[in-house]
Amino acid sequence: REKEKVAALQEASTIFDLGGKDCAFQKTCTDEQIALIADQEQLRRSYGSMEVAPPSSSLTSTIMSILKYGAADPRSAHRLQADADRIAKKYKVPEKRQWHVKVRALSESG
Repeated sequence: REKEKVAALQEASTIFDLGGKDCAFQKTCTDEQIALIADQEQLRRSYGSMEVAPPSSSLTSTIMSILKYGAADPRSAHRLQADADRIAKKYKVPEKRQWHVKVRALSESG
């Protein structure tokens, strides 16, 4: 299902590219979504768990899932924290939102 979604998004990106400057924002958003899906898949493979980054989750939900998984697995907590920071930096998450997500994820994880 994820492969079908990525294929559809790639097709949409190609169509937006034909629109030139008028569709540049839509193309950028579509390309970022494709990259996020790839990053989520890489995280799932790296940690061997669907809980790290559930499929089709938003950027904020992905960061939150990474942090919650890190709270539940103390051995890889440092590495997961670094991955959450890397994802947030890659997708230009504002620092204020990043801290809000961190606090919320850690408080929900107990």
